[in-house]
Amino acid sequence: MSYPIIASSKCTDQEAWKALKQAQGQAEKDWNRPVYHYCPPSQWMNDPNGGICHDGWYHLFYLQDPFSADGFSAAIMPDGEILKGEEKPNRFWAHIRSRDLVKWEPLPFALRPDRDNNEIKPISGSVIERTDGTHALFFTSVRYKKEKYDQCMAISRDGLISWERLERPVLAMPDDPEIEQSWRDPYAFQYNGEYYLVVAAATKSEALLLLYQAKGEDLIQWKYRGILLSKPRENVYYFECPRLFVMGKEILLIFSPYGNVKYYLCDFIPEKCSLMVRREGLIDYGSVAYATQPIETKKGEFALLSWAPGWFSPNLVKFENWNGCLCTPRRITISEEGKLLQKPMTGMIGRSCDYIEASIKADSMEWLIPAAFEMHLHCDHADKLRFRLLFMEDCSDRLLQEIAVSNGKITVEKATFQYENGILDIRSLCDHFLWEYFLQDGEFCYTTHLPNTPQRIRMVLKAETDGLKLDSLKVWLIKNKEVPAE
Repeated sequence: MSYPIIASSKCTDQEAWKALKQAQGQAEKDWNRPVYHYCPPSQWMNDPNGGICHDGWYHLFYLQDPFSADGFSAAIMPDGEILKGEEKPNRFWAHIRSRDLVKWEPLPFALRPDRDNNEIKPISGSVIERTDGTHALFFTSVRYKKEKYDQCMAISRDGLISWERLERPVLAMPDDPEIEQSWRDPYAFQYNGEYYLVVAAATKSEALLLLYQAKGEDLIQWKYRGILLSKPRENVYYFECPRLFVMGKEILLIFSPYGNVKYYLCDFIPEKCSLMVRREGLIDYGSVAYATQPIETKKGEFALLSWAPGWFSPNLVKFENWNGCLCTPRRITISEEGKLLQKPMTGMIGRSCDYIEASIKADSMEWLIPAAFEMHLHCDHADKLRFRLLFMEDCSDRLLQEIAVSNGKITVEKATFQYENGILDIRSLCDHFLWEYFLQDGEFCYTTHLPNTPQRIRMVLKAETDGLKLDSLKVWLIKNKEVPAE
């Protein structure tokens, strides 16, 4: 395989930005790009990082390869050695901001590979505000020919717009011969007035989450506190992209273990370097949403943003000029029973769009709709209902998606979910190739996608029992990104 070569030791931010703008013009020609979800003006989108709200703006960073739609462009080090695409050497920290989590504005790169100082790439991390109002960005630097990772830091003194790297790493790897070199993805948070960092690591048999505590308010010096959490690798392969944060009275850990994104509800005792897991579950049951990033909103709530498509998906979407977008921002809450609930942020969907509403009392119904829509189906007496909701390619028999309901169970693709007390609630969002499901008032979420999609879809409801009755079926037809926020 051949790769486009970038002379990275000479590549400037301006040159990379020019490559992005050129890619944007071509990428917008792809009609099946998402119209509602954020799709960056670039070629390859990767893990979201550093979500934070500051001065009325939501800021988000994400890894990206500005030079290749498959994310595997090559690079040249100062000594002339070529880093092939398999090493993913062109990982920049792209930067966007938004007033409403809907319409995003691109900003200059926060980080780019520092080849002159033997860096292959800067990868995932986090951003936090310091006590003096400035901001610290923590990231993992992959070092050239050392086969090791360093945890590094950059500082912004102008409201997250420009960033200055510190010359030296801020964390040293623990002196433990059993810990492998995959020591990465620092996440900073504040708890009871103290600043902490968690970093993912592993031994041959255990996935580890390591804890550090800041020695001062500048967050430059840190004390290693020990292993905060350990799991057998057959249960959790790796705590990739860990996010440990305080949500009201709860401590929530979200991580991406090379598979479905998981969460733990925990008790955190920093004095004992202890994280006790009380409840666990999946953020998403599909194979697409990954590297989930929390952002505290202006109202003190929390939104979750994930990256799609997931690189491990069997239907990995690869287009010529672009690849990747953000999933729908989800508001998360904890129910009285301790369940994590996720719902689309209000003001995001169903505004300024064509609207269809029906009360279903028929064995079969059919609608012809565009490939960008939201659907909400609800029924309060659904104990023994059996029906299928099919999404078909217009003018063909190709089945795109199917929701099957049968005797208290909902099936989407290969996943089955149980609903209780006869109350059925299904919310589905399709944005061309990306499909998201929010089931049972947000108790279950499922994200998937197709390799490509038609411009129009036939939505067909088929009853499998007599006397099908649904209280409500609503459909909003999404036309463009100009959707007002709350």
